[in-house]
Amino acid sequence: DDVTLVCMKRPAPIISLPSEDIECVEILDSDEEFPVCVKPPEKVDTVTVEEKKGYVKEYIETEGLGVLHSDEHGLVLFHLSNVWINGEQLEKREAKTRLPVGSNVLYYEKAFEGPDYKVLCEAEVICQAVAVWTGERPKHLLKQIDEFGEEDWARLEEHRRTFLLYIRGEVFTPAAFVRLRGRVHGYLNGELGLIEVMDENNKEQNVFFHVNDVRIYRKTIREHRTFLHQALPVGLHVFVDARRCHVFQGCEIKYQAIAVFAGTWPKVPYPTLLPGGPGSYAPKHEIPDGTHTFYYLELQLESLQQKKVAQLKSFLEANQENLRFEWRGVATINSKIDVEQWKATWDPYYHQKQQRANNRPRRDPHEKIHTTHTFKAPLIRHFKTKEEFDPGSLVGQPGSTQGSMSEHSFGSMNVSRTSSRLSQYSDQSWKSDDSKVRTPSLAGSLPGRISNLGLTRTWYNPSMFSMGGLRLKTEIKDEPVMPDESSNGTDFSQPPLAKRIKME
Repeated sequence: DDVTLVCMKRPAPIISLPSEDIECVEILDSDEEFPVCVKPPEKVDTVTVEEKKGYVKEYIETEGLGVLHSDEHGLVLFHLSNVWINGEQLEKREAKTRLPVGSNVLYYEKAFEGPDYKVLCEAEVICQAVAVWTGERPKHLLKQIDEFGEEDWARLEEHRRTFLLYIRGEVFTPAAFVRLRGRVHGYLNGELGLIEVMDENNKEQNVFFHVNDVRIYRKTIREHRTFLHQALPVGLHVFVDARRCHVFQGCEIKYQAIAVFAGTWPKVPYPTLLPGGPGSYAPKHEIPDGTHTFYYLELQLESLQQKKVAQLKSFLEANQENLRFEWRGVATINSKIDVEQWKATWDPYYHQKQQRANNRPRRDPHEKIHTTHTFKAPLIRHFKTKEEFDPGSLVGQPGSTQGSMSEHSFGSMNVSRTSSRLSQYSDQSWKSDDSKVRTPSLAGSLPGRISNLGLTRTWYNPSMFSMGGLRLKTEIKDEPVMPDESSNGTDFSQPPLAKRIKME
């Protein structure tokens, strides 16, 4: 048949985009049962899935950045955008109102390493909370964390960068004195007073304080609903956190109190220890080698402290720069009896403490406090091995150690050591003076007895039978007469010999 060509067209050229490279993989017959990975797996950030306890130590800014504290794990950076209250996420303002400083929380954290974090600790690491909650635990919380995308991790990184920017900018308030013991010297008016302290050079210094800085047995003056000069008498010993300040040229007051504590210290406020800085005098604390400084991290604190300095400056200018104390209605401490009366008035647990004071050993006044308000590397988690979970193994038994079995351990029997916790009850709990029976000849012939020094186990003591002691059974064994050679081994008519007691 005839074939006619009607139209001929060239096919369009196939242009491959340079950004979308196609990788061809040859799949053999032997690879049918195995998956073929063309694209390498993406790196997934892992979170320490360990529920940790802590409390809100301090808010750094109004936008929601803050710090958590745990006695075991140290300081953890967090943000209000990752906080759940009773299973719900709230707005930042409402969340901050419902989660004040000192609130107990639970959290999941992740550790980040890098040279940028050397300003925090020598380990160059920072722990950041990826989820913080109080009350009811959020539903499917771990699933939400596993589904974190690039935006979520970028937001956490932005929080860390902001925190490092604050540290490098030196915007935090350094504390010159931390928990330094002093004495109330007097009051300038109803809101301002002076405290006498001794600095690191053993020189007397004056520290002025404001009524809002004082906490008596963990409560503020406003919570006690009283006047400052009555609740904090002159002559009372207190502890103070203070910073350096400048009022005017020639003023003898060079320090300003950040917090004043009378009685038991509260959890908050408490400064944060960071390497470097101008240094802090904290005789009550253990401080690592090198220069370290305690800081208060709240950014608004500086402006609040400056307002108090201005209030002191206006008072001194009104009195021609002279310090004149107010004594009308001011309480004073003149003896130990006055101190005990003050404690009985303001300490809610005073009577309970007096009852336990005789039985409790007194703390060494020179003992220093271990500093936990620092950033540090996360603790290494100990995972139990299979042998430790197995109750039948030697590793899993309390009081026994691996390799403690000797060649006389009767094969694979699980036997604890004589001095272990398991055998200590059976070997020592029944011992008494009555059980020490001296029978050298009998003890040496009986198995299971202790022949050293003639002592026997109390299990076989007759005086302990009623209390669970073991009773030895006397066995009677008949021994037939062996046949004579003349009987050709067939004569057993003779009576047996006398019965013999077998001791076991």
